[in-house]
Amino acid sequence: MAKGCRLVLFILLTITLAACEQKPTDYEPISVSANPLAMPAEDETLLIWTTADILTGSMDYFFENETDMKLELEVINPAEVVDRYYEALTYKRPPDLFFIPDEYVGLFSEIDGLVDFNDLITEHSLYQDLPRPLMDRYINVEGERYGVPLTYFPYVTYYRHDLLESNGFPSEPEALATYMETKANYFTMARTFVDQEKFIFESNQALLQLGLRTHYPFDHNYVYQFDTGSFEQLIDVVSLFYQADIRPESSIWSSHGQYLLQNDQLIMFQMPTYGTAHLERWVPEQAGKWRMTQLPLGLNGIDREGSMVALMSEKSHYQDTAFKLLQAMTRDQNYQVLNESSHRMLDQET
Repeated sequence: MAKGCRLVLFILLTITLAACEQKPTDYEPISVSANPLAMPAEDETLLIWTTADILTGSMDYFFENETDMKLELEVINPAEVVDRYYEALTYKRPPDLFFIPDEYVGLFSEIDGLVDFNDLITEHSLYQDLPRPLMDRYINVEGERYGVPLTYFPYVTYYRHDLLESNGFPSEPEALATYMETKANYFTMARTFVDQEKFIFESNQALLQLGLRTHYPFDHNYVYQFDTGSFEQLIDVVSLFYQADIRPESSIWSSHGQYLLQNDQLIMFQMPTYGTAHLERWVPEQAGKWRMTQLPLGLNGIDREGSMVALMSEKSHYQDTAFKLLQAMTRDQNYQVLNESSHRMLDQET
């Protein structure tokens, strides 16, 4: 029975992956170089391209108090990012700064004409405080750091620490993260609470989608990695949930999911680190009853659609000014992430 259920899950997952992933062929880098004869004239204007309107207070302050330069901001269609940049590199002015979602940034890893941020980041830079795995996502095969995070939203687990503690489970973030690393412990917790009509995840489908969002099917050597490690644990535990008929079938974004939240039934869920703002809107009366910790089963990742990455053109005459602006924006944009644990909805020190 267990093997049959796991086989069905594997087939469904394979079909899902086949629809959106193709196994890569032999690696053949494509190098696109800037035209050295197309250097833009200096005009005291900092040109920024972005796929989302992220004009913030830090940007306003910078252009009012830190520089006499003008700002030209253009919001472009994400579907056009590569073609537009190729065009700009060859015979037009490329942007001084370019902000794109993390899910698109790999398309630029082999394009020449981008600044290597290793030459700009100092020992005391704010980038030294960002997670190393995050920073190292944007290094190409030549070791050049062609991008740096502008905004990033790690996936985390939000949980009702009072209900975990009253049922004998770890309630401190680090202890809970360690406990949930193994599928046996995670299943035990789910089984304990489902007998009380309480749930520690939204649905089996949501868990599988979380795995797909936080994992790549192939590593940097194109070795398939969905049959090992944390993803294998995820498949195993979802199989166990199906066998035990543990199927919450809810969504945190639906009225039913929010009803479960309000009635102390959905006591744990996974979301990027903007989840506290939603909790405050959905269940303000539960302030102080929530904490956040790492994902279960050793999963980890960021919201690739919402997280933004910055690139800089080698053709920019204003690299120093652009980098100062970038640091100011990164500090401002990530203040909430770096200080998320102090939100009034949460009760934790770190």
